[in-house]
Amino acid sequence: MKKILEFVVGLGVWVAIAYGVYFLFIKGEATSPINLDVALADYRNANQSTRDGLLAALIQASASEPSDQEHFKDCMGDYAASKSEELDLREVFNWCVAESQTSRERFTSHFNQLDAADLSIDAL
Repeated sequence: MKKILEFVVGLGVWVAIAYGVYFLFIKGEATSPINLDVALADYRNANQSTRDGLLAALIQASASEPSDQEHFKDCMGDYAASKSEELDLREVFNWCVAESQTSRERFTSHFNQLDAADLSIDAL
């Protein structure tokens, strides 16, 4: 009986240690939220993966359709290349949301000039 009790207590200790390690090093790590309080210039000057992260956060925050991500990417790339750098990023994104809801043809016809510039650099 004593050996069973020692086994159960030992097992409990190992489970507690494993949970502590999991909580402290895996689950407990806070992911830093993406700052959406940026100007359009910040979006324009960011690398492609940063722009993708900002865009995903904007889509999630606005409850827009994730399946429209490529269209939003094209819309934002088009506006970012042609609009004032001082504009708020969320304001410009809201233009794309409005287009997606009211003028689907216009929304899907944008050309992503920011990533096209990235592609031309890759081609060189």
